[in-house]
Amino acid sequence: MNARRIKLLIVLLFLGLLFHPNYASAATPQVAAGRYHTVGLRSDGTVVAVGYNWDGQCNVGDWSGIVQVAAGLLHTVGLRSDGTAVVVGWNDYGQCNVHDWSLGTVMASGGLRVSIGPSGAVAAGAQWKVDGGPWHGSGAIQYWLSVGQHTVQFKTIEGWSRPSNKVVTISEIQLTEV
Repeated sequence: MNARRIKLLIVLLFLGLLFHPNYASAATPQVAAGRYHTVGLRSDGTVVAVGYNWDGQCNVGDWSGIVQVAAGLLHTVGLRSDGTAVVVGWNDYGQCNVHDWSLGTVMASGGLRVSIGPSGAVAAGAQWKVDGGPWHGSGAIQYWLSVGQHTVQFKTIEGWSRPSNKVVTISEIQLTEV
């Protein structure tokens, strides 16, 4: 594979990281698999890696503030919430030369899960929404909520008392549960 093709793949990789619809919540736990190694992103923004480490692609133990990870053939890439990239591993074609990249700030965000009860109300169609957005069923997670306060509203269901609106505080890289 030539250097030009690898650069294009890296650009496409980062476009996918920045616009992927499910990288939701700044540090949603996730895994990525390279050819001989596996990388995991913890909910606290730290990263772990296991497997073949001949070229240092598993040397991610000091990474923090990471919101997205990707694993290449023999390298690992992390995206920080400030938009900078970190990378370790095999660099024969320059695929690790991202240290001066600034891709723009990733919005500080978190997620919200709302559980509704009792089960009879859920069966009758009880739902919730945040800040006037779309309705969600019990246990659903709303990702990409900005850090700060948000209002949770509950749908009126005939035969059941509707809870009053609740104000919740969303923290960065956290899943808030109500």
